[in-house]
Amino acid sequence: MSLLRRWLALILFVLTPTASLADDNKPPVGLEAIQGDGFAMVTVNFAQLWDAEVLKPLREALAKLPAPAISDLETICGLKNSDIERLTLYWPKFTSTRQLSEPYKFVTARKAIDRAKVVKALNAKTAAELEDKLGEDVARIAGKNVVFVDRHAVIFADERTLIFTPYLRGPDVLDEVVLFLKVLDGTTPKVKVGSLAAGLAAAEKHTAVAAFSLAPVRTFLEQGKDFPEEAKPFVAMAQAERGLITLDVGPALKTDFKLTFTDAESAKQSEPDVKKIIAFALETLASVRKDKGRDDDTNALLLPLLDFAKVALDNAELKVDGKELRAGAGNTIDETMKKVLAAFPAWIAAEAQRMKTVNNLKQLGIAMHSYHDVHGHFPADIVDKNGKAILSWRVEMLPFIEQDALYKTIDRTKPWDDVANKKIAEQLPDVFKHFGRETKDKGSTYFQCFTAPKALHSGNPFLVPGRKLVITTITDGTSNTLMVVEGADAVNWLKPGDIAYDPKKSPKVGDPKTGKFAALMCDGSVRWFNAKKIGDEKLHAFITVDGGEFFE
Repeated sequence: MSLLRRWLALILFVLTPTASLADDNKPPVGLEAIQGDGFAMVTVNFAQLWDAEVLKPLREALAKLPAPAISDLETICGLKNSDIERLTLYWPKFTSTRQLSEPYKFVTARKAIDRAKVVKALNAKTAAELEDKLGEDVARIAGKNVVFVDRHAVIFADERTLIFTPYLRGPDVLDEVVLFLKVLDGTTPKVKVGSLAAGLAAAEKHTAVAAFSLAPVRTFLEQGKDFPEEAKPFVAMAQAERGLITLDVGPALKTDFKLTFTDAESAKQSEPDVKKIIAFALETLASVRKDKGRDDDTNALLLPLLDFAKVALDNAELKVDGKELRAGAGNTIDETMKKVLAAFPAWIAAEAQRMKTVNNLKQLGIAMHSYHDVHGHFPADIVDKNGKAILSWRVEMLPFIEQDALYKTIDRTKPWDDVANKKIAEQLPDVFKHFGRETKDKGSTYFQCFTAPKALHSGNPFLVPGRKLVITTITDGTSNTLMVVEGADAVNWLKPGDIAYDPKKSPKVGDPKTGKFAALMCDGSVRWFNAKKIGDEKLHAFITVDGGEFFE
């Protein structure tokens, strides 16, 4: 559910009408199961953000994205964006272990949920359907309002709220989910006081609210750990008992941060640490602004946001009031935010191109490994009877990317530029397309491997003439080795011409302007690199399959 976290990070910056104030301290619909003495919660009034007229261009741009998981939350929670009222993350307790660190995800709809429709959209299973697979796990949390999706329980908490539990791994998680269900059905009394009580009361009054307890974090930090100097102001904040952050947006964007200590003296002593944190944030903004490796679409979106944030932090106000330390920051939503919103459609379009490129590389990775499964080694260039390369390894991929018909039309005894293959050279299969970077010549691709004319003592790239590369000979590790990358220059897809590797020179990869390039790793994963940032030494380490480099 990392996508929900990305959504939360995105929407906090966006223009939206101010939230209406509630008349009482009751939590919003759907949040009744959150205990006041829980560890942390983050809740966002998603409906306000989605309905804002100024966001209409952004909504239209999102709808055009090719991946449903990005353009709509329906594939994640079974509800369309326009159906959702509130998104919430809740951690009942603090833990330093991964098994209990995943939150509960609350999705509250604007109106009653069509249960059958949601179950179908999520491909959810009932307890009876999964009894053989999950066994006792299902029995402990089964109920008429519980279904399962990939070892997550999905609870129909009320007619408008879905709750996704943490991944059901191990007895500790199951014990926690059982307790959670008892609170939800009223078997266990609701705890109304504690670190999250103020956050629950404030949820209806603000666009976004985050509340958290610092006592368990403080206990963890006091276990003798040595922290770097720049982290010490943040560690000092854990001396507080609890924290509350609220965000409001309207004519101005305003955020308030409140820490509550055990006594007034502790609150006063923490003031210098908060000032250091603000100074650190300003330094970070300045550093990010200086980064020259971003593309123009990202800069058009990000730079106004950085300027906006700098003004807000420059104007931040600190105040100690008894046991409470308050920090407030804000900025008027003016031409700066309008620039951000105007840049969103172009940025989203660029992200769509990026996603399509990533998908092509992933498909190519699947084809590469399928070829390996069939032939016992990865593909290489096709050679003539004298051992001279005449066709690219990409031709060997065709039967594995549903291009059998095209594969049969190629004369594999003739060179790529022979008259027999000339027309085919212009028929670039979609899987070899890099979206966002146009090629000058029809039939050209940026997707290439690194190659050397002969074996190298210092470490070999993916392609070496006469060698049949197998997974077991990738001794540097498949996740640390480049298979196919975005070259600086394009080459015809039939031509056995890839990126020449010289361990003494800078590899020619990626967009010459930014240095960024997409890469398929030997394990089938896709990553983005910036050649200008990682430097030649590390890039050479990624290129070689057997260079013996160590990766931390």
